[in-house]
Amino acid sequence: MSHYDDTKKRLKVIYEYCSAKNRWDLKINRDTYWSMPEADRNDIRMHFIIMQQEGWVEPFSPSIGTPYSFKLTAKGIKAIEDILENSVVHTSNYTVLNATNNIIGDNPHNTGVTFEELRLLVEKNLSNQSDRKEVLDVLNNLQERINSGKPIEQGFLTKINDKLEKCSWLNSGIVSQIIQYFTKSN
Repeated sequence: MSHYDDTKKRLKVIYEYCSAKNRWDLKINRDTYWSMPEADRNDIRMHFIIMQQEGWVEPFSPSIGTPYSFKLTAKGIKAIEDILENSVVHTSNYTVLNATNNIIGDNPHNTGVTFEELRLLVEKNLSNQSDRKEVLDVLNNLQERINSGKPIEQGFLTKINDKLEKCSWLNSGIVSQIIQYFTKSN
């Protein structure tokens, strides 16, 4: 993997951490930084330089006790949100995107995105409140059927078909859950 791709993965981790904390800045305190192995400190420096050169982060609130303090920029947030919309959220046994990316994974313990993660993505990425409610209702119904062993009929997702056409991240998450349902042993 290239340094650039690795840096984008690190940016995604930072984005997810900041999203969970509802803040867009991140500080690494001096004690934590200097307690890291030298290779890790060099890695942080390299990734920070690339992120800064790409305009994904900028310095933020520098202080004596904080060797790295930065915030995500709008460009950094957009870079990650585009990745989330245009790719599978998590690698799973089955990745469904397009013909060049269809594979069957080799890690049977990684079952992909959870219903809770799907709900969070829906809350974050669907701005229209009625669309969001409609998709969440279908996800809740699907989860209830999977958890109780009820059948999933043909046409079950028809109600949200227009959203599925626009949101590849939604497709891959739902497919992951359905495949897991149909492939798990009793």
